[in-house]
Amino acid sequence: MLVLAERRDGIVTSQVFADLAAAERKVWRTRERGLSASLQLVRLVPVVHLDLDGLGGDGR
Repeated sequence: MLVLAERRDGIVTSQVFADLAAAERKVWRTRERGLSASLQLVRLVPVVHLDLDGLGGDGR
């Protein structure tokens, strides 16, 4: 789960949670302080590692 939560200074932070209960607590506590928060279900997928040296790339 991805939680977007507003801080007191107006900055919106993002945090990834593996546990639904923990994500819901974060949203609840943030909203309890009068700030905005949202919870989104996201899918995380692994990224294939590429060896740029082996492909002739310069890594930039």
